Amino acid sequence: MNNLNTQTAYVGSAEITQVRKGDRLVLAPNGDKLWYDSNELPSLDLRFAEDKSLVDATTGSNLVDFTRASSGTYVGSDRLIKTATTNLLLQSEFQSNWALFNTASLDPNQALAPDGLTTAALNTSTDTTDYVYSIPATTIGAQYVFSFYIKAGTSTRNHWHVRTSSTVAFGQINWSSGTIASLDVGVGSATFVDAGNGWYRVSVVYTAAETNARHRIGAGDNTSTIGTAYLWGAQLEQSSTVGEYVKTTSTINSAPRFDHDPTTGESLGLLVEESRTNLLEYSEEFDQTTWSASGASVSADQTIAPDGNTTADKLVCGTGTPIYQGIQQAITATSSATRFSVYVKAAEIDQVELRSFNPTDLAIFELSTQQVLSQSGSPDPTITDAGNGWYRCSITSSSSAATSFRISLASGGNRTFTPIPGAGLYLWGAQLEEGSFPTSYIPTEGSTVTRSADVASITGANFSSWYRQDEGTVFVDFQLNTVSVNNLAFSINDNSFANRQAIYTPTTTSLRYRSITSNTNDVAISFVTIAGGRRKAVGAYKVNDFAFALDTGDFQTDTSAAVPPATQLNIGSEFNGAASLNNTIRRFTYWPARLPNETLQTITQ
Repeated sequence: MNNLNTQTAYVGSAEITQVRKGDRLVLAPNGDKLWYDSNELPSLDLRFAEDKSLVDATTGSNLVDFTRASSGTYVGSDRLIKTATTNLLLQSEFQSNWALFNTASLDPNQALAPDGLTTAALNTSTDTTDYVYSIPATTIGAQYVFSFYIKAGTSTRNHWHVRTSSTVAFGQINWSSGTIASLDVGVGSATFVDAGNGWYRVSVVYTAAETNARHRIGAGDNTSTIGTAYLWGAQLEQSSTVGEYVKTTSTINSAPRFDHDPTTGESLGLLVEESRTNLLEYSEEFDQTTWSASGASVSADQTIAPDGNTTADKLVCGTGTPIYQGIQQAITATSSATRFSVYVKAAEIDQVELRSFNPTDLAIFELSTQQVLSQSGSPDPTITDAGNGWYRCSITSSSSAATSFRISLASGGNRTFTPIPGAGLYLWGAQLEEGSFPTSYIPTEGSTVTRSADVASITGANFSSWYRQDEGTVFVDFQLNTVSVNNLAFSINDNSFANRQAIYTPTTTSLRYRSITSNTNDVAISFVTIAGGRRKAVGAYKVNDFAFALDTGDFQTDTSAAVPPATQLNIGSEFNGAASLNNTIRRFTYWPARLPNETLQTITQ
């Protein structure tokens, strides 16, 4: 393109006076440098770290389908560990799975929903007892939030219930006054919030009295009024406050996690991880009998934990001189690489030993210096700063025969030391998972818990709207793992292994751009001895004209390759959800053109 005129723009604090303009403006809103340096308008730009959303910056639309059939934790901008919103109600947009009582009817896709799509359902009542309902599993005594979006139809009032053997919560909407009327909530509160374009979001907080409560919504007032109403976005969360809406279909779903650095609060982007299970039944309550103490004792809830709650326990040194002062849990590992981790904070003592048995793998950590003072076996120890004086320490058990795992006080680089009665350190968030490295924290309260895999993809018309088959350029800014292999930053594919392009880690010290057409490996450009941490990489494709560039200055081309057909993009994993990145992606940008080689090298810097 030619520079037809100039104007002043800014990228951060730097002024740009030569704004490149040709047949289209290529400077992004707010002066985005990547758009400027490429001299091309991208057709897709996912700014996960900057925007903390799945919305495409080019079109302003959300094209990404995201699923994780469980909850998950992440670090918020306040540097505290958060739990992502999880919707426990299936078919949240009333496509199916909602039962009809009496003569009630439910017709999906009848009106524009709050997200701008025609996915709102029409609920019709011809009898005062009509309603639609769903029965999700709940835990007695736990607090929940039931919410849904509603828009007036022909009814003057609409009602809802959370009902078991008796009514737990009841409410009505009076459309003439635009308020909640006849509210009766057993425990908690209800809100009625304007969501725009005639839509309102109703939410009610309650405490579950049974495990099979009917969550029901009626188009009338349950006594005299019949008619219609529009429904969308039903949600049930185990929480005391209503969260962002999370769409579900045939399984529960959880919100994407936009992670942050626990020490600086820096936004790191979209977290994509494989499925893991915390095999420890009590991850925060170290005074439970599943943790057996020797020498030491546990004082519960002594200080603020990494999640901001006062739930961290103190491991306290006793008066005797046993072999160790600590706690231990007997559990049989099922993998030859089982990672044991715990969050630790110094009190009077700032050294801790983690140990697994059969065979013995151990490491002693010093928190004040973030050093591993000693180790034995093959523990592959790690210590990472979790903010606010907390550190996450971890070791690997090198055998599938490991039978127990222990946390001990240490002093002078040794678990055996002269007792210091009353002295100790704080513990929180213990985790035992099958894998060679620790993943995000999985809380448990009496049973093992599995975090499902994160799956982010763009398919169908959402994919074809921006992808160009014959040529294109892909830029990805991500956090590179150096602890495992075959971690994908992205995969552009046809939902098979036969045709795909990807940037991934073939080894722990290398990064590769790979293109496969009809099961033939046409392109395999690798850069070796690449350090972990933040990496910017770009792959460009065209028949017999491929290139790979990295922020390290590495650059290479391949001039004899076909372009594989593609129907979808998978972000941070393979087409089948495997080979997860197990880290964060700051940005994914795509141009529907094979950018020049010099431009490829420029945009990675």
